[in-house]
This record gives sequence, C-alpha cells and structure tokens, in this order.
Amino acid sequence: MKNKMIRSLGLALVAITIAPALTTAQTTWYLQVDMTSGNEGNDNWNSKVSTSWNSSPDGSGTTHTALNSTDIYDNNGHQIRSTQSLTYPTSTFAGGTLRLNGGRFSMKALTSRITGTLQVTSAGTLIASNYYTPSGGTTSNSQTLEVTNFVADGVTELRSGASAASYRQIVKLTNLTGTADLRFVNTANANGNNVLFSATNATGYTGNIVLANYSGATSSNSLLEFDNDLASGGGLVIEANSKLTLSHSLSFTSLSIGGTNVDLTKGIAYDYDALVALNASFANYLADGGGTLTIANAIPEPSAVAALFGLAVFALAAIRRRRP
Repeated sequence: MKNKMIRSLGLALVAITIAPALTTAQTTWYLQVDMTSGNEGNDNWNSKVSTSWNSSPDGSGTTHTALNSTDIYDNNGHQIRSTQSLTYPTSTFAGGTLRLNGGRFSMKALTSRITGTLQVTSAGTLIASNYYTPSGGTTSNSQTLEVTNFVADGVTELRSGASAASYRQIVKLTNLTGTADLRFVNTANANGNNVLFSATNATGYTGNIVLANYSGATSSNSLLEFDNDLASGGGLVIEANSKLTLSHSLSFTSLSIGGTNVDLTKGIAYDYDALVALNASFANYLADGGGTLTIANAIPEPSAVAALFGLAVFALAAIRRRRP
C-alpha cells in the first residue's frame, strides 16, 4: 500500500511539472506595418486592427478583426505604440500576450499598461519612452510602464529620449522572469537617465538588471532607484557614469560596478557605509538611501525543485520494491 501511495505521489508531481506545457492553444497574430502615430483614434496598439495584424508573418494569412485577451500579438520586428490621449492618460493593451520580436515599442501614454504578458524574444528590442505630450494637455516629465508578467527572453533596452534632467522613467512589474538582460539607457540627455524600477516577484529572473551610462556623460548622471524590496535570481550591473540609490533591501546573485565584478560575502546585507568602506570609489556609483545590498546564492527554478523531488520519490519507491 505504501509503495502504491509513493508511486501515485511521484506521478502527480511529474504531472505538475509538465502541466504548463499543456495549456490551451493560442492564435498568434503578426504586425504587418509600423505604427507611426500614438494618438487616440489613429495608428496605436488598440486601433486599425484589421489592417495591422495577420495570422502569418508575411501577411499571407487571415486578417484579424478584433483584439482579444487570449491570443498572442507579435510585433514582427515593427514599431508598436500605446495610445496618447488627454482623455485617457492610461492606455491598456486590449490583447493577451504582446510579444516583442525586435523592433520598437514606443510608450506614448502617460501610463502604458499590459495586464497579460509582455514577452521579449529578440535581442536588441527597444522599449522607448519620452515626454507625454497629448494635444491640448500639459507635458509630463515622467512615463510609466506597468506589466503583470514580463518575460525577458531577449536583451531589452529600456531607453529614454527625454532631454530634461527632471524626466523619470517608471517601470512597474508584477512578475519578472527570463534569462536576458534588462538595460536602462539614455541616448538624448547628457543629464543621464532617471529610472524608478520595481518588480514584486523576480526570483525566477536570471538575467542582469543594467544601468547603462550615457555616452556623452562625464560624471555620475544616470540614476537608478528601486521602488520596493527586491530579490532577483540574476545580477546587478552599474556601469560607469551611473549611480544606484540604495533605498531598499536588494538581493542579487552577482554585482558589477564600473566594469569590475564585486566579490561580496554571500548572505551579508551591506549598507552604503559598508560598501564604501570596502572600496572608496563605490561612492561614485552609490547614493545612500538607507537600503542594503546582499549577494545571495542562485535561486533554483520551482519547476526544477519539483522535478528533483519527483525523482527522489521514484528512487525511494524503487528502493522499497527491492527490499525483501
């Protein structure tokens, strides 16, 4: 009886590990043209559906009639834009999964929101923000990207094109997974990029969060601050001419500052003073906000843990069967 129970438990665990692969099939639609205007009623991610999306990457399939929350929408290397509207400053994508396969996603709304999944599959994909300037409205010096599930399977560059020192790029993620880097970089502002970043759950993410320097900067100008305590399965990279405001409890598996890998004692929470005591030059890359930084061991994927546990159960069952 015990052996049967153990075998049943093992089979159940295996079923759990493969269940994600047995999800309901989704239709994938491919963008056929660059969206050249983010204005309300024009060429944005929730308009001109029938002329913008096709079931085949080359446009030889069927055309789409209406966005829905179950399908996948692939930008197919083209530019896609959220809606810029004075009436509705928050633009929510009406589709299910938005897949960025190269090309560019331009944040035109004050808040661009994706309640499903934003998946980046191609290295070099660009997510760009700039001033929110709706017709008849007041220019805002910040824009926000809100995503429920962000999957970084390709290196993503989150770029600000604003030129004012007061401009801030705000990124709010609920779940962050994937293996590719997230790079925050500024190309238009000698004052650098100013990023406020949060991710509620990032333990399944194994890429690097990178604050990249502006090529024309000569001092510490690009700024990164986390808006919540964060534990990531990946690393943190602070490049030259960049600065992290250490205002929360942060945990990563590796740390690079100014092009040098920093070997901290794992499991120890370092505050600003402790880090600067290790290397005085770190004061050029860090600002004291009352937070701490910890280097932790790599966090195993939940599916890997379940699979190993299932194998252990099968092994135990085999041992029991061999006993006289």
